[in-house]
Amino acid sequence: MKGMDQTHSTPWYQQPMGRLTAVVMVVAAALATVFVYLRGQDLNWDLLNYHYYTGYALLTGRYAHDIAASGMQSFLHPATNVFAYLSLRYLPFPFSAWSTLLVQLASLPAIALIAKEVGRSLGYVKPSLSQVLAVVLCLLSPLWWSELGTSFFSSWIAPVLLWGVYLLVRCFDAPLIQSRSLFMAGVLLGFATGLKLTNAPFAVAAACTLPLLHRGDIRASLRMALVFIIGGVFGALLTAWWYGYLWLEWQSPLFPLYNTIFKSPFYDLKDYRDMRWKFFEFSEFWDYLYQSAVGTVKTSEVRFADARILLISVLLPFAILRRPATKHGRSSSALLIFVGVSFILWARLFAYQRYLIPVELVLGVFAWVLIARIFARESLRVAALASLVVVSAVLLKVPDWGHAKAENGSRNPFSIAIPEQLRTTPARYLVMGAPIGYVLPYLNADSVFYGLNFSRQSERLIAQKLREPSPLPLRVLAEDKDLPGIWRSLARFAITSETHSFNCTYLTTVVSQYSSCELVPGGHTTLADHGEIINAAFGTADIAQKNGVLWEEGFSYQESWGRWSDGRVSVLGFQACLPQGRLRVSITARAFGENIGHPVQFVLGGEQQTAIFDDSFSNTSLYFTNTQECANSLTMRFPAPVIFKRPEPGVDPRYLGLGFTRIQIIKEPQ
Repeated sequence: MKGMDQTHSTPWYQQPMGRLTAVVMVVAAALATVFVYLRGQDLNWDLLNYHYYTGYALLTGRYAHDIAASGMQSFLHPATNVFAYLSLRYLPFPFSAWSTLLVQLASLPAIALIAKEVGRSLGYVKPSLSQVLAVVLCLLSPLWWSELGTSFFSSWIAPVLLWGVYLLVRCFDAPLIQSRSLFMAGVLLGFATGLKLTNAPFAVAAACTLPLLHRGDIRASLRMALVFIIGGVFGALLTAWWYGYLWLEWQSPLFPLYNTIFKSPFYDLKDYRDMRWKFFEFSEFWDYLYQSAVGTVKTSEVRFADARILLISVLLPFAILRRPATKHGRSSSALLIFVGVSFILWARLFAYQRYLIPVELVLGVFAWVLIARIFARESLRVAALASLVVVSAVLLKVPDWGHAKAENGSRNPFSIAIPEQLRTTPARYLVMGAPIGYVLPYLNADSVFYGLNFSRQSERLIAQKLREPSPLPLRVLAEDKDLPGIWRSLARFAITSETHSFNCTYLTTVVSQYSSCELVPGGHTTLADHGEIINAAFGTADIAQKNGVLWEEGFSYQESWGRWSDGRVSVLGFQACLPQGRLRVSITARAFGENIGHPVQFVLGGEQQTAIFDDSFSNTSLYFTNTQECANSLTMRFPAPVIFKRPEPGVDPRYLGLGFTRIQIIKEPQ
């Protein structure tokens, strides 16, 4: 008894296995710090589309006049994005990424404490080696690692949820249930749900553990459950200001979600759901359990592998069907219920892997409980957990949501170059396509942003705004790939090529190239009648020289030297009509594969010419006589586009013809 008393008097983290757990946490944090640095600047799609913009919009009050600038995601709770915006805007790399990581690493002590409470429930008087291995297994979480240093919500809010789970779990085996812990657990789970509605399954799963509070006194049990529920409501109310705004402004507290219930007039009467991840049949879910171990994209845009899901699925029937090897307390049962209910609700409602990160981070403890039910001896538990750790580590595949190399000390996370005119002059912007929201904070702060292609109802609201008198010019902002159909998009606002023309300015980022085209009243205009009238400069460094181009179609992504054609046909669209008369088209390009030495067709103003290119960059000039009233495009047809697969898995192959650095059109003297 004396030795046991001494054990209890020594804090768990000062005992040998407790210290080892602490070492594991420190090593994991150190590895995460290096990992985040080596991956470079976060460029995930959600950050580019709405994380950066909505944080900026909330801080600067833009919601008062912008409309759906980042599409549907403009209406998701923006509070968590404020920190992402501030850190990226004002902290240099890598400190911007590390500040985010610091928040995400708050999950680590919560995991250790959950493991401690579950260990006590399993009968361990002091920390054990199996507990350490369970914590290590928790950390083999690929989606959590993939989000470290990024702006993704799931890993940001995971600490809130896990600390809530810890406060809840510690109550079940305590001699005296602490109302304060139950209340704070409810607050944290409710708060996390209010910030991100996809956390609701975790709050429901936590509520499903409440019957374990019953200790013979029904009234006391109900009172304790009510304390937890009141805490949850209070936590959710801390985030309710946003949903109140949506209700007042858009006539739905969850706009545009669940619109068959709330019936906002600004969106279609439908319930949005991303059907890419849904399990339509049980066989799909069954296949997912296996595929998750070897690599799958069923529940994720980017392939990942997490063998723990399959391994736990194998352990589960043995742990449930056989008689437990040893008795265990309510805390371990609560964890089983929480993880099980959370996983079932996730699979039924979302089936999107990133939303499962809080459960992913406690799978090691969950596996520990199952193994403790199967094996009574500690040596067998250690062997089983060690096997799971080795297999999971070997098969682990961490997805990458998009990163770029960043110079230390850089305060320009997107390498964005905004022309002087766009920085100094405000305008009303019609924002097309996605992702593009990250560009908006760098434009003049007095500008107004209207997002197109969100809903028919919002576009009617935008059309009404455009009819109101304004001193601000009207511009279209779009990525080059979204501009070929520009006139079709603008026709919904009674803007056509007969009523307006364009004057375009170009900007580039590490992600892509964009055009800001000011709408000039007065139908088709004609480009200058002398000298260089078109300069399609494809290289990143030559963006300032680009002139006269409205859109580009049939080209691959931009590279530092230029762009490859992609497919059999590429087209350059011009912002105004070419002048009639003799035109010289100067092409600087090289051919790829079977296109070398074969004629490439160029069509301009109804006239066709051919040119031959070799495998090194050279300049070729073609001469056309334009007789059309409004020739406004140059079409190129390639004889034999060659498939070229990029090394990254899951990326569509390109079909290369010519690599262009520049195409110029010069008006020749008569």
